[in-house]
Amino acid sequence: MIVTTVTTFNEIISIAIQREEEASKLYKLAAEKAPDMRSRQLLTELASEENEHRNFLAGVKHDKTNFPTFTSQKGSSISAVFLPLIFHEGMSFTEIIVYAIQKEDQSCLLYRELAGSDIPPELVKLMNYLADIEQIHKRKLEEYFSVEVDTLL
Repeated sequence: MIVTTVTTFNEIISIAIQREEEASKLYKLAAEKAPDMRSRQLLTELASEENEHRNFLAGVKHDKTNFPTFTSQKGSSISAVFLPLIFHEGMSFTEIIVYAIQKEDQSCLLYRELAGSDIPPELVKLMNYLADIEQIHKRKLEEYFSVEVDTLL
């Protein structure tokens, strides 16, 4: 279980903001190491999206205002075939992509677990929405990996 004692609105939003900030930093670092323009563009786009999510979360109000309309996304998971990686400064570009896929998967699981915990209904929707977004990011990275990074190996 990822979440055990997080129950308040502010705690949940704070965790989500922290995850988005960490993801943005990771994508910026990966973009710096990217071997080509297409890779840099994808990673810069993902970093920007994570910043947008962070800013959105910072603007969510406890009174239920500023909540988006939610739709659910379905996805597959090839990240389970990768051995777990620990981030370190000397990571290769390929390792960073694999690490990013794993982090997106972990964030998705965290948000789903939060959604299943005893939290207000509007936060359930928000956590499921964030999980769906992380799943989309993971899918983009997995597609990129299967097409682009495979050729680098």
